[in-house]
Amino acid sequence: MSPWDELIVSLGLTPSTRPAPSAEERAANTARVREQRRRRAERGLPADDPRHGKPSTYTNWGCRCPKCRAANTANCTPRVAAARARKQVAA
Repeated sequence: MSPWDELIVSLGLTPSTRPAPSAEERAANTARVREQRRRRAERGLPADDPRHGKPSTYTNWGCRCPKCRAANTANCTPRVAAARARKQVAA
């Protein structure tokens, strides 16, 4: 707990920040999210669903239609280019 949070508690108030999750809580959350994604991917999306063409649909729904692939590529391109540039500078 930070000194600020200790002060807040000493005044009888509730700190505004939650404590960091434990390793067990993080592992349980990771397993829960993976299971949700697996179930969504099994269900799939109808071809006329408006969520197609977004990077989140590629990631969360596992959709690999051309529109979702293009959206995910466009989303990743700047990050990949920046990583390559950092690697060249370091070399």
